[in-house]
Amino acid sequence: MQTIVTPARLVDYSILNSNEVNLEWDYPKESESFIQGYEINLANNDKGPYKVVSKIIPPSQRKLNFKESLYPSNYFTISVVGKNNQRLTSQSMLVQPVDSIPPAKPIGLEGVIDSLGTVRLKWKPNQEKDLRGYRILRANTSGEEFVDIYHQSYIGTEYKDSVSLKMTNSKVYYRIVAEDMRYNISDPSDILVLDKPDKIPPAAPIFKDYDNKDGKVHLKWIRSYSEDVVSHSLRRREKGQEKWLEIKQINDTIQEFTDDRIENKKTYQYAILAKDKSNLWSSLDHSVITVSVLNFTPVKVITFLQGTADRENRKIVLSWDYAKNKGKVLGLSIYKNEKGLPPTLWKELNSTVFTLEDKNLKINKEYEYHLVPNLENDSPAKAETLTVIY
Repeated sequence: MQTIVTPARLVDYSILNSNEVNLEWDYPKESESFIQGYEINLANNDKGPYKVVSKIIPPSQRKLNFKESLYPSNYFTISVVGKNNQRLTSQSMLVQPVDSIPPAKPIGLEGVIDSLGTVRLKWKPNQEKDLRGYRILRANTSGEEFVDIYHQSYIGTEYKDSVSLKMTNSKVYYRIVAEDMRYNISDPSDILVLDKPDKIPPAAPIFKDYDNKDGKVHLKWIRSYSEDVVSHSLRRREKGQEKWLEIKQINDTIQEFTDDRIENKKTYQYAILAKDKSNLWSSLDHSVITVSVLNFTPVKVITFLQGTADRENRKIVLSWDYAKNKGKVLGLSIYKNEKGLPPTLWKELNSTVFTLEDKNLKINKEYEYHLVPNLENDSPAKAETLTVIY
């Protein structure tokens, strides 16, 4: 059986698209009878390894339409196969399709951020043969432009990043693009939004105004501007005390409050705090005001007042009672006058007396009695006047 001595030679190619090429070769017609045919071999570099990519091609044939996934750079050789399965292989020929088709959009991007700010990303691999890698893109706010954080193609489908937990952005945004060997770039993946662990307390609300009149303190404040605030807490304490008392929890947009549960001539401190979704509280440093309560509005203390003329026993009987402020009454001053004359102090009584008789009277006179309670803290009390005809 004759040994083959003449190799075939690849002489031309034409690229039809990124995955199809026509190959042509030469071989002496007179040697066709000595061979089984030809095999086409392919590698992605000159040194191989080469893989047979065709069945045995008949000896008379000089062309092949190759329709399979091509590499960015394709090295073809042709082997002549003898009747005894001996093979003689040609020099390689480089075929480079002009590839302008980008890789497919990456899918399956997901990730987590731990309590230290370490980010772990992963995604599904692209299937392109000529994939160079992925560009990892990040933005710190929703309107910010994405930035390439790896600065070159990243090989793999898992990536570790780290973010600062001290920055005020509560979220971080990622997307990836695939890149092929000819630097064609895919459409970017869907955006992945990750919530950062919240280590930053909300910005403090601040008081913008207050006034103190009629024994009430009216407060106005500016709410915290932090996005993740879920509620505000208004607190009060007497100056000098350590413990704060919450007097109002605010879960909506209210920014003012009137406190009427306070005592005259006392000094109070008010604090306004904000709480975020992570139960972090704002600082008190600039969110406290001190208010001294001064109330000159007389308090109505006497609720029942009656005067009865008893001519048979030659007296007038006065009766009275105190309202809810009974515990704050220290005593009672009573002024008396005949109608039209100026009043003079008639009696000073303690707070346990609720009735009194007046026997110093003249017939057919109209008497006025003025009852003035004395309250603790020198708070003003409303005087009550009673007129009795004797």
